[in-house]
Amino acid sequence: LSPSRAVERFVKAARERNVRLFYVRLFPCDGRGPARINMEYVAAIRDGLSARGLTTGVPTPFAPLRIPPWQLALVRMALCAAGLWIIQSLFGLRAGWFWALTALVVVGGGGAMMVATGMVRSACALGAAIVFPTLAVGWAARYLAAPAGDDRPSLAATLPRQIVAFAGVSAITIMGGLVVAALLSDSAYLMKIAQFRGVKFAQFLPLMIIALVWLARSMPWYAEVDSGQTRAEWPAIWAGLRGALAQPIVYWHAAAAMIGLAALAMLMIRSGNEAGGTVLPFELELRALLDKILIVRPRTKEVLLGHPAMMLALLMLMRGTPRGLWVALTVGAIGQVSILNSFCHLHTPLTLTLLRVFNGLWVGALAGIILCVVWDLVSRRIAPERRDPSPAEEQ
Repeated sequence: LSPSRAVERFVKAARERNVRLFYVRLFPCDGRGPARINMEYVAAIRDGLSARGLTTGVPTPFAPLRIPPWQLALVRMALCAAGLWIIQSLFGLRAGWFWALTALVVVGGGGAMMVATGMVRSACALGAAIVFPTLAVGWAARYLAAPAGDDRPSLAATLPRQIVAFAGVSAITIMGGLVVAALLSDSAYLMKIAQFRGVKFAQFLPLMIIALVWLARSMPWYAEVDSGQTRAEWPAIWAGLRGALAQPIVYWHAAAAMIGLAALAMLMIRSGNEAGGTVLPFELELRALLDKILIVRPRTKEVLLGHPAMMLALLMLMRGTPRGLWVALTVGAIGQVSILNSFCHLHTPLTLTLLRVFNGLWVGALAGIILCVVWDLVSRRIAPERRDPSPAEEQ
C-alpha cells in the first residue's frame, strides 16, 4: 500500500469499525531517509483521526454490553410478527388456527431461549435477516405499489407513489436490520467471541425466494387462481410456478441463467472485508471520493444496482407491466439485502450504519429516477401506445 492509502485504511478502521489499537508497520526508507518518511506517515494517521473527531492516547476497553432478557423478548416478538405475516399471506389461516400458531411460536421461542440462549439468539438473527427483506419485497411491494388500473400513467404521475413505495419497502428492511442489531448487541458478538455466521446465507436465500414468488406472480396461471377474493396466496403462487416449470426452455433461457448465476457468485465473492481483489481500481477512487463528500459512503451495489432496479420495478408494477417484472424486483432486492447486511456489521457504530443506509437510499433513488426516465423513453419508442384505427385503415 502507498502511505496515503494506508492512512485512509487506518482512519476508516477507527471510525467505522471501532478499532482502538493500531499496529503500524513503518515504510522502508527512500531519498528522504527512514526517520522523516515515517514521522510524516504517523503524523498523517494522527491528523486523519483528528479530522474525523477522534483522538490519540491510551486505549481503554469498552464497558460490558448486556441486553436485558425482557428487551430481547420484545425484539423476538417483532421477528415473530414478520414471520406470521408471511405465513398468513401464503396460507390464509382461520382466526383460531392463526392465534394457536402465534401462541405456539411465542411459547416455543421462550422455552428455546431458556435451553440454548446463544444458539437461539443467532438463529433468530439469521431468521430476521432472511424474513424482513423477503417480506419487504415479496409482499409489501405488492400492496404499496399495486397497479391502479389498466391505463398507462406517465412517469410524472407515478413518481410520487414510486418514492413512497420505495421508502416503505426500505423501511421494513431497516426494521429488520435494527432487529438483527438488537439481537446481536452483546460484548461476545462485538469481540467476535460469538460470531454471526449467517451473512452469506442471508444474502442468497431472500433473493431466491423473491425471484420464485414474483416469477409465479408474473405467470398467467397465477391470475387464473388468484381472483382477488381468496385470502390464501399459496395456491396461486404454486399454480404460477408449475406453469413456469412447464414451459419449454430455449437457448436464451439457459444463457440468461448462466449469466444470473455468475452475477450472483460475483455478488457473494465481493461481499465481506476480504474481497479487495475483486474491487476495480476506479471503484476505490470513487469510494474515497464519496467518503469525503458524504461523510459515510453508501454501498456500491445499492446505488448502482439494487435501488435503481427497485425504482424501475415499482414503475413497472404501477403500469401493470408483467414482462421482466420478476427480474427487476429480484435485482432490486439486492439493495434491500445489502441494507440489512449493513446492520450485521456489529463493529460499525449504529449511527454510521444508519447514515450509510440513508445516503444509499437518496443516491440510489436519484439513480433510479434517471433509469426510469431512460426506460420510459426507450419503451415508448419501441412500443408506442396503441390507438384505435381509423375507418380507412380498417378497410
